[in-house]
Amino acid sequence: MTKKMEPRPYIQRGIRRSIPSIPNRLRRRAKGFSLAELQVAIIITAIVLVASLSLYISHWRTFLIGNAYIDVYSNSRLAVDWMARDIRWAAQVMPSSDYGSYATSDNSLVIKIPSIDTSGNVMNGYYDNIIYQLQGSNLRRIVQIDQRLSSSTSGRQNETRIIAKYCSSLTFSSKNSSGNVVALSQFSSSEMSTINYIAIYLPLSETVASLSGAGTGTAQLTPTTIVKLRNK
Repeated sequence: MTKKMEPRPYIQRGIRRSIPSIPNRLRRRAKGFSLAELQVAIIITAIVLVASLSLYISHWRTFLIGNAYIDVYSNSRLAVDWMARDIRWAAQVMPSSDYGSYATSDNSLVIKIPSIDTSGNVMNGYYDNIIYQLQGSNLRRIVQIDQRLSSSTSGRQNETRIIAKYCSSLTFSSKNSSGNVVALSQFSSSEMSTINYIAIYLPLSETVASLSGAGTGTAQLTPTTIVKLRNK
């Protein structure tokens, strides 16, 4: 019986096959970070985080102060516009109101202005009282219509409204008979009827909320306005 010959595998002589070796520098890298390298990385990361946090707090504080200045400015402008308009309308500065327990003082003003009908026309012989009064840090405008009129015939309504916040103080002043500028509380009742000009001093201030480590910031504005009574 003939023995079947198995094919012999082909072996290429003279060539040595081997797995390529990994360079030494790659072997060193494969071992990971050393403790010193890890510490340096942590320190750098901490420095970057602290710097980023400080920058964020600084920008946030600037943003808050900017908003506070906008609030203060808008409140100041609204208050001055209201007071200037009413004082120009005024026929007289009153020692006290005709229809309530309000009196003119350093931080309170009572003026008498001509009444108007529902069409905005002046009603001869009728007068309303307008009072400006500082209550805490809020400036109030109080309207008292002539009691001979009703809400259906008067163009104004009895009301009390806050027209400004953040007020630090309020001072009304004018020139006396000697030509000196003094607070309205220094005028007698008869002298108040001769007042032609009123100076308004209304400083406003708002302190912004602080963040940890950011400190506090304050937005301040101090408007001073002189207004002439045009209906004397």
